Amino acid sequence: MLVGFQSELGTISSDMKRLQQQSVEINQQLNNRQKVRGELSQFVDDMVVPQTMIEVILDREVGEREFLEQLHELQHKLQFLKAQEFKEAKAVADVQDVIENLKYKVGFSINLSFYKNKLCLFFRDSFYVFEAHFVTAVLIRLDFFFALVFCLFKCY
Repeated sequence: MLVGFQSELGTISSDMKRLQQQSVEINQQLNNRQKVRGELSQFVDDMVVPQTMIEVILDREVGEREFLEQLHELQHKLQFLKAQEFKEAKAVADVQDVIENLKYKVGFSINLSFYKNKLCLFFRDSFYVFEAHFVTAVLIRLDFFFALVFCLFKCY
């Protein structure tokens, strides 16, 4: 009876060691999966171009707060994509064109805004000798012209 009890204790002890080893292995697998999930989640967040970013960059004026926030986010994505080129991530090719087009659109919008402001200042300063309604009409036509150029570029 004592020998049987002792053998059962040995079996229980070996089962406990085996379960403890399995617990350690499962815990290690869980930690590895959580680590991979975190890194993959960060990678996906950095790669995805949200629809709101596209809409804000296409539709908002250069000086608006939302535009500037999305411009900062676009800069982060450009830097991330540049870093990923050397790692040969296949997802970079899917996003590269969209990011590049947004970059060119931002450059165009900033240039358009700059030239619009310069032209408006020029006309305002040059036409101060004319009547106010004439200056207002010219500035309205200028705004229409820049809106037309903006819409044509947006359609393109």
